[in-house]
Amino acid sequence: MPIGRSGRVVIEIDPELKQELYASLEAEGLSLKYWFLGHVDVRLKDHRQMSLDLETLDEDRGGAAVPMRFNAEKTAFGRHETFALRFGWLTKGAQALMSGDPVFEAEDATVLLGVGKNMVSSIRYWLQAARIIERNDSGWTLTKIGEYIFDDEGYDPYLEDEATIWLLHWLIASNPELATTWWWFFNRFHKPEFTGAELTTALQDFVRDEVKGRTSASTLKTDSEVLRRIFSVKSRWRTGMTLMQKAPNIDWPSSHAESMTSTSCGCTTMGNGLQQMPSLTRWFPRTHQSPPLSEAVGIAR
Repeated sequence: MPIGRSGRVVIEIDPELKQELYASLEAEGLSLKYWFLGHVDVRLKDHRQMSLDLETLDEDRGGAAVPMRFNAEKTAFGRHETFALRFGWLTKGAQALMSGDPVFEAEDATVLLGVGKNMVSSIRYWLQAARIIERNDSGWTLTKIGEYIFDDEGYDPYLEDEATIWLLHWLIASNPELATTWWWFFNRFHKPEFTGAELTTALQDFVRDEVKGRTSASTLKTDSEVLRRIFSVKSRWRTGMTLMQKAPNIDWPSSHAESMTSTSCGCTTMGNGLQQMPSLTRWFPRTHQSPPLSEAVGIAR
């Protein structure tokens, strides 16, 4: 398509469509130029928006890279050992791995990480689910995004940038192979209000209808409970006092806890036992990324 040097844009459309478009714009008090430039601005912003090169290799296509999509034969449930993700775990696990020792298989892994045996397995799982580590012939290593965030010259190894938290959340919620329940919840489950029992039942229905292989009801119930512990905001009673949890039940640093309220992130638990679904537009802010993190995710296409 030839592009001249002038600022004119000329297209030919159906005359009836033209009349309908002008009538629609006139009803809203808009000019064609104003409407067109508004759409141009949106288009260019979307085009400039970075995309993460987070793909898997499809062996059936000769090792070609394909985006991660739901595969009924490749799912994972209950691998967190009943532990919800805690704030310091990703940094702790990544730093231990970078020391060069096979920390997750070491007999003294509990000493190296300072946690119990089951928590060692849970830390490894969450690192995998967040696509921070992967296993190859030489053992566990940081992925490309893991290196960008956590290595010695990483952009945010201590997760001080709030945008990194959103990125890690997205990495987990878009990982159907290793975090199937989380992927299902944020991509398939659309009820605005629900109880814990309803959430568990919906997850069980999804697994029965769309997942190949058998997964026990108790495992799915545990997944549902762990998911709610991460994202729900609820009151807790302690020594007669009501304490409102201001952030998801992850050990967030105070700076994040102050900025994350029940209306800005997690599910809100109400007095009737119902829970309100979190707003995905608030979970995935397209423009809320600091320059360092945006540069870090320069593994964009």
